[in-house]
This record gives sequence, structure tokens and C-alpha cells, in this order.
Amino acid sequence: MLLDEKGAPEMKAGFLRGLHRRGETPSEIASFAEVLLEQSINPVPAALRHSGVLLDVCGTGGDGLGLFNVSTAVMFVAAACGALVVKIGNRGFTSRSGGADVLEALGVNISMPIERVPIVLESTGCVFLFAATYYPAFQAVAAVRHLLSRENIPTVFNLLGPLLNPVRPNYQLVGVCDPLLMESYAYILGLLGRKAAWVVCGNVESSDKVMDEVSIAGQTTVCTLQQDGRKRIFQISPRYFGIAAARLSDLLGGDAGENARILLNILKGSDCGPRRNMVLANAAAALCACKIATNLLHGVELASEAINSGEAFLRLQKLIKFSY
Repeated sequence: MLLDEKGAPEMKAGFLRGLHRRGETPSEIASFAEVLLEQSINPVPAALRHSGVLLDVCGTGGDGLGLFNVSTAVMFVAAACGALVVKIGNRGFTSRSGGADVLEALGVNISMPIERVPIVLESTGCVFLFAATYYPAFQAVAAVRHLLSRENIPTVFNLLGPLLNPVRPNYQLVGVCDPLLMESYAYILGLLGRKAAWVVCGNVESSDKVMDEVSIAGQTTVCTLQQDGRKRIFQISPRYFGIAAARLSDLLGGDAGENARILLNILKGSDCGPRRNMVLANAAAALCACKIATNLLHGVELASEAINSGEAFLRLQKLIKFSY
């Protein structure tokens, strides 16, 4: 029903509202993911997929906090540290600026031809896959997702997004805004073939707010999927990264144009404040997830050097150039 382009949006909305109210089970989420992955287009040949550390960094969205595009900035930093980053995303549904929106504002051709993806990945170390291109079936749910986003209702598609990378990367950093989903996500990522992953849910100090990122405005709960299939849950705080705690207000973004300016300032090294620290913390977690960093302090050291040396900004420049 959901993927039928002739299906009535009202019926789809009713189904998704009911599913959200009841709560999606791990088996339901996994089943949705498997069906959609079977219909996806994988643009990266097997030889390239197995040639290095293939990483995805993303979040479910839906936290409603209005942060800048943290994981998009992390993509360039992680690539500069040696990962091959394949990030899939879309335009904003529950935020003013999704990954596609901010990259487009930065000058990236988010609709690059599918055959260019391997060239771009090899040339830059990172690539962005616009979800609509690789999941044509998503067109059937675009209208109802916009409808429910106006009602501030996250759908199962927010939960599915981080699971639907058609390249099936080896490693992943995933942010969720519901701590009850963390173990389920780690379990499902294992089923989908990840070698290792970090699933994170950040808190905002002295409030009940959560974010689908590593937080430097409070503690973060982490559930790791280890290479032997075991899961481990623990908490971290800004001191684990050797950086100062921040206020939520220091981490807010705006529309795509404003978020593009924020990312440029971070990647160019001209912003050395809380937003840069937020990127460093999340990059460190990503680098630990894919085994490039041995611990979070090491990850921050690598990420800082990637920005300070200009390598992270160079990855953005290359992505803009090679995406056309």
C-alpha cells in the first residue's frame, strides 16, 4: 500500500500514524528495510566496496531541535582521515535543512548521474547519494511524509533512513532520537551486514530533550555493535573528548543557506567554537566505529588535524568539482 503511487495519501497517513503511536517493532523495521533494499540501486562496484573502510554517518532525524547539519560536516572530516564515506540522505522533512539541501547550497550536484558515483568516491573519499535517485519507490510516499512532518509526526521512514544505504557499508555511525531504539538498531545493522557500528542518542543537560547525534550539551548513550556480533552499552560526556561542554543554543542551525555557511566556517577552520567541537566529537565517534581511531581522544586528534590541515575542506571542494 505505502509504495503504491496510486494509493490515497490519507490512507497512507492513517497507517503511518497508527504505526508511530503503537511503536515500530525491530522485526517490522527490519522487514521494511529488507523490502526497500531489494528495490534499491547500488552504484558502487564490489571491488571498490571492498577496497577500504566503507563508512556511513547519519541520523534518524525527528529530534526537532534545529541543529546544523552535523553528520554532513562529519562526512568530509572522516574522509580526510582515510575513510571512504558513502552518505545517503534526502531533503529535510522534519528539519529546515536536510543533508541534500545543505550540500546543494554548498554547490554539490546532488543529482549526479549514477555512473559517476564510483569516480567521485575514488577521487574525493566521499560521496552523497540522493535517496530519491536510488529509491524510486520513495516518490510514492513523499507527499504523505511532508503531510505528517507538518503535524510533527516522525514516521517509520525516519527510522529506516539510516538502514537504507544501498551500498551496504561495512561501518556506520547512527544517531537516533529514541534511546529505546538503540539496541534494536544495533541488532538490525548486524543483520544488514555491518562489521561494526555505533548507535548514539545524545541528551541535553537539565532537560528531557534528546538529539540524534553525539551530544556536547549533555551525556550521550552509546550502543556499539562489535565485530564479533556482541553489543555494548555505555555513556560518554564531553570530557571523554577533551572538549568543553556547550549549550544547546550554541549548536543551532537555520535554513540550508545558513547551515552551508556554518559548515564552510567549520571546514575552513575559521569557527573554533562549540559547533566545531560538535563536529569533532561526532567525527571521533565515527572514526572509532570504523576502527581508524583507537579511542575518542585519538579520534578528536585525527579530526582536528583533518580540519587544521585543510584536508577536510579540500574533500568538499573535490566533491563539488567531481559531482558535475
